[in-house]
Amino acid sequence: MHGSPCPYFGKNSKVCEVGCVPATPAHLETISTLCAFSYRDCDTYKNLDRRSATAFSGESRSGSAPAAAGGMGSLGLIYWGASLLILVLAQSGLPLMSVHGLAWLMVVSAVIQIFSGLRSLSSAPIRAVAFTGYGLFWLSMIALEILPRAGVGTSPGTASLAPYLILWSFFGTIICQEKVLLSRGCRLTFGLFSLALLFQAGALFLDASALCRVGMIIGGNAGLLAVAFGLAPIASRKGRPMTAVRPT
Repeated sequence: MHGSPCPYFGKNSKVCEVGCVPATPAHLETISTLCAFSYRDCDTYKNLDRRSATAFSGESRSGSAPAAAGGMGSLGLIYWGASLLILVLAQSGLPLMSVHGLAWLMVVSAVIQIFSGLRSLSSAPIRAVAFTGYGLFWLSMIALEILPRAGVGTSPGTASLAPYLILWSFFGTIICQEKVLLSRGCRLTFGLFSLALLFQAGALFLDASALCRVGMIIGGNAGLLAVAFGLAPIASRKGRPMTAVRPT
C-alpha cells in the first residue's frame, strides 16, 4: 500500500475487518479505492472516527442513541475527574471539608467508576480497564493518602509509596496508547494524570515540596478536563431529540 493508509486498516476485525481477514474481491476493491488513498471518504471510517471522538460519551456503538443506564461512560469520566479533584483537595490541606468527608466522597466516586467499568466490559474493554483500574486506585489512595492525614493509620514511607505512584503512572501511559477507541481529549487527560503522578513520586524521592505542588496543579487541571469531557456529550445531547432505548 502506498500513500497514507487508513489508520483502522488491519487493526482489529471487530472494528473493521478489512485487512484482518482473508481478502474478498469486495475487500480488494475497497483497499484499492479507499483504504490506500481516500479513506476519509469511506463511510466505515467516518463512523469509526465519530465513535473514537465519543469513546467515553456513553453512546451506543452506532453513535446515535444513548446507551442504557444513562450513559455510564460519561458518568464514569465525570467521577474520575471528581476523584482526582478530591485527592488534590485532600493534598492541598485547604479547610473546605473534613478529611473524613473527602474520604466518603472518594468512596462513592470510586464505586461509581468501578460500576461504570464493569458495565462496559463486553462493549468497550478499554473503558472497562481504565475505569475499573482507576476506581481501585482511588480506593487505595483513601488508605494511603487521605485517612493518614486525619490520623487514621499511618502513611507508607517513600520507599513504598513512590514506586506505587510510578506503577500507576505506567498504567495510565499504557491506556493512552489506545488511539482507536480513545479520543485525543481522553488520552490528554490520562496522560496529564500520569505526569502528575511522576511529579508526586519525584517529590517523595527528593523531598521537594515544589515538585508536589507542580503535580497537584497538573492533576487539578487533568481532573477539570475530565469533568468537562464527561459533561460535553451530555450537554450536546440536550439539543437532540431523545431516542427511546429498550431496557436491557
